Amino acid sequence: MPALNTPRPLSVLSPDSVTAIQNASLRVLERLGVKVVDPGVRSMLQEVGAAVSGEVVRLPEKLVIDALSKSPPTVTFYNRDGGKISTQDGFGFHSPAPSAIAIMESGGGRRQSTFDDVVNLTRLADALPGIDFISPPAIAQDCPAAYTGVRTAEAVFCNTNKFCLAFPLNLGEAYSWLAMAESAAGSARQLREKPTIGFAISPISPLVLAKETSDILMAGLEHGIPIVTVPGGMTGATTPYSLAGTLVVDHAEALLVVTIAQIIRPSNPCVLGLATATMDMRSGNISLGKPERTLILNAVTPLAHAWGLPGYAPAGLTDSFGLDIQAGAEKMMSLLTHLQSGLEFGAGAGRYEGGLTTSLEGLLIDHELLQMARRHMLGIRVDEDTLAEVAITRVGPAGNFLSDTHTVRHLRSDEYAPLQLFNRRPKSSGGFLVSEVAHQKAAEILAKYLSPVTEAQQVEYQQIIRARSIG
Repeated sequence: MPALNTPRPLSVLSPDSVTAIQNASLRVLERLGVKVVDPGVRSMLQEVGAAVSGEVVRLPEKLVIDALSKSPPTVTFYNRDGGKISTQDGFGFHSPAPSAIAIMESGGGRRQSTFDDVVNLTRLADALPGIDFISPPAIAQDCPAAYTGVRTAEAVFCNTNKFCLAFPLNLGEAYSWLAMAESAAGSARQLREKPTIGFAISPISPLVLAKETSDILMAGLEHGIPIVTVPGGMTGATTPYSLAGTLVVDHAEALLVVTIAQIIRPSNPCVLGLATATMDMRSGNISLGKPERTLILNAVTPLAHAWGLPGYAPAGLTDSFGLDIQAGAEKMMSLLTHLQSGLEFGAGAGRYEGGLTTSLEGLLIDHELLQMARRHMLGIRVDEDTLAEVAITRVGPAGNFLSDTHTVRHLRSDEYAPLQLFNRRPKSSGGFLVSEVAHQKAAEILAKYLSPVTEAQQVEYQQIIRARSIG
């Protein structure tokens, strides 16, 4: 399907509202400040004009604005096979949702995710044309707890050549990703020139930059890879319950990360994103499918674009624990509105149950939903060919267009989305539930799948991981 390059006019924030949130976030950074645990980072910020009191750092508005002006407006993700996706060419690029901890089985059961699950989910995502880049779709939990992150990295990196957005939780995990990427690139310089991985950086809400987080950020900047901000506040708990107040806090945290990145390495590619969640006050649980969360994350696009930066947000998540109507409604509302806003990068395919579970069937169904939403965004093409006056004249009154050359030609065009799962026939004529079709289709894809990563390359990456882990 063609790249999306013309956003439809949808924005949940007026220009005045964007400015108000920006200014409020800047005031928070300047007047209240943020807790920066790493003394080295505090010292660096103080040297460029920030005020430091204990662990609290206050950043002058001018410092933040000047730093953000150095961040490039275009960000390119490179695949290891020479391909790329770039914000210069379009928007609406999508990946699986990261780091599920459980697998939703086809029979409705639920179990802990394993290394093999990460392998199979990655391979399926790699085979799907609408999945543009890869985030670790689950966590490999069938190994010692200290090494789940590095084994997850191994499972992903050995089974796709697509760009990988990593979510490392500590410096060891970060260096494992970087070592494999550097080995694949051939050198540190080549990785810096064409980065095949990026790091998602998540401050702790409200307004804390932990030592582990700044360590990961510094490692990424040292290697020149893209930095994606993903503050993950929760409304009413770690951010204000009001949507605008939540945006002020999490946007301030995102600005902090980009500011540090541009001070350390000017022009390092950065994507300004949020991964904010809402709280369901009736249950006290995190909620990823509420319409209010979709509103918060749709605000990413105008806020990021106001700084001249591309945006990132989760898209297509649900609180449902099954492949049901709730899942379809929450996912499609999020996917379609995110695309309509012009969001450059999104992640959410395959995720259910408030972010806890994933499945092969769910990943396939979400890919279908994404293709439907993208087809909607392309609109109706009107030109001499699609107006079809010649064909209409040729067929004439009471004719039939089934065998006309115009119909045959357009069967192979992008006029209709290449959907494969959704049922279009009654049960009495051989129709099946989409979950049943997805189960069979996933098995067929994996049975025929040939990894783009050679065995020799996989052995090389495995040796890098084995040197950093046990078991």
